[in-house]
Amino acid sequence: MATSVVTGAAGFIGSNLTDALLQRGDRVIGIDHFNNYYESALKLRNLVLAEQHPNFQLIETDLESLNWATLLADMAFHLFFKAVLEGGAIRIYGDGQQTRDDTFVQDAIAANLTAATVPDAIGHVFNIGGGVVWCSLSDTMEAIVGQPILRQHVETAVGDARHTAADVTKAAQVLGYHPKVSLKDGLTQEWEWIQTLYCQHRVSLKNPQSPRAPARSGTSSR
Repeated sequence: MATSVVTGAAGFIGSNLTDALLQRGDRVIGIDHFNNYYESALKLRNLVLAEQHPNFQLIETDLESLNWATLLADMAFHLFFKAVLEGGAIRIYGDGQQTRDDTFVQDAIAANLTAATVPDAIGHVFNIGGGVVWCSLSDTMEAIVGQPILRQHVETAVGDARHTAADVTKAAQVLGYHPKVSLKDGLTQEWEWIQTLYCQHRVSLKNPQSPRAPARSGTSSR
């Protein structure tokens, strides 16, 4: 039985990767600091399935105590949809015409699993992207949530790139990577998950003794 170590195991990508590794038969050691960057209660929900698996072990510690680097990523889509759910506004920096290339979590997990088994991937770093450069994201989100979205325009963030996109040529050649989830389909799934997640979270806050219910929702390297 292979043993895999997943850092940030209770996070968005980490918990999905943990579940995928357990499903394929690995023993998984999950490491997460559970700091104040995200609510611990929400992160613990991501591990409900893993914690029921006999081959999963969770270590709550700071990565720095293991002499590993720490990497935190702000899940913009999560914050956007949470703002919509709470009737708030999403922040739009500058004129909102920046372009980005994002990756659905299942595509990122598939790339990680493949990189761990392909000999030619050893020692290499791969860009993993969604293959679609998007702009005017708020319009797409409005179509998904079925209601107007409040927008708060703020100044362009210092150092923010105007246009970014992942070149996945190397990943396609070595890993056979091709993203399978479109931006709209991915955002639709995330919107459904966000609604379920925060509905359950509010219930647990009202009744702290209630059991946690399962809830699920970039680049990768080897």
